[in-house]
Amino acid sequence: ATEEYVGEMINNAIVNGPYYVITKNVALAHTKPQFGALSTGISLVVLKKPVEFGREQFDPVNLIFCLSTNNSVNTVIALSNLIRLCKRRIFVEDIIEANNPKDIYKIINMYEKGLKKVTVY
Repeated sequence: ATEEYVGEMINNAIVNGPYYVITKNVALAHTKPQFGALSTGISLVVLKKPVEFGREQFDPVNLIFCLSTNNSVNTVIALSNLIRLCKRRIFVEDIIEANNPKDIYKIINMYEKGLKKVTVY
């Protein structure tokens, strides 16, 4: 994603508030593809010290996912799959408790196999 894409994610947060805090401990930042998404990708930041975003029912946040997709179809697919994973309390807890990026990658792959596979165009 370009710097414009990141800037638009930040602008969305300023204008719309913490709508992107989607469940307990989890934020999912994203914006529309036309703001500089170069391809489909996701990053994850695991915070050692949780942060409050102002969404009381879900604060504090330990996990921040940033999603970039290059078209609206991929956005819907990626968001729905990621939200489905993050609503599984044990998935979130497993990632928070992981010791390193390799363990997080293994956890995500393990849980992803339980999701219905959807072709991304």
